[in-house]
Amino acid sequence: MSIEIRIAKQQDAASVHSYYSGLLDEKIPYIMDNQVPTIEEEESFLRWFIESTGTLLLALDGVEVIGMLSIERLTHYQENHRAHIAVSVKKECRSKGIGTQLLNMAKTWAKENSVQSIELEAIAINPAISLYKKLGYKEIGLIINGVKISEEYHDIVLMQYTL
Repeated sequence: MSIEIRIAKQQDAASVHSYYSGLLDEKIPYIMDNQVPTIEEEESFLRWFIESTGTLLLALDGVEVIGMLSIERLTHYQENHRAHIAVSVKKECRSKGIGTQLLNMAKTWAKENSVQSIELEAIAINPAISLYKKLGYKEIGLIINGVKISEEYHDIVLMQYTL
């Protein structure tokens, strides 16, 4: 498996749509449940990242998207030293270092863009929390009963990596 990680382009909309639809089909208990977007919504999503102060990183195996990491820099001038991220990897590709590669690329992007703090939220039952800790993310807070999934409440762990 030869993985390429790069910034998403507008022409990636169909691949991103296919990836995200598959991710939602998994019904993962620690990923927020959303409706499958239309291809037009996916195109708009990509356009927003291309035109914003953040970025969308894709992990590709050939032309197939197998992982994704979004970075959204806060826009207020007193907070724009911070960015929020969200990361996911296709089920068959988990535990193969792809999440680590995406998170390391996020650190590189942050350094190049004068971001001093990368932050994320993870549902407390998410096994990726151990990866985040291994890569230097620190737990900085907890939102008790922050999300309701299938009639059950779960805490949300707030994590931060300081550059």
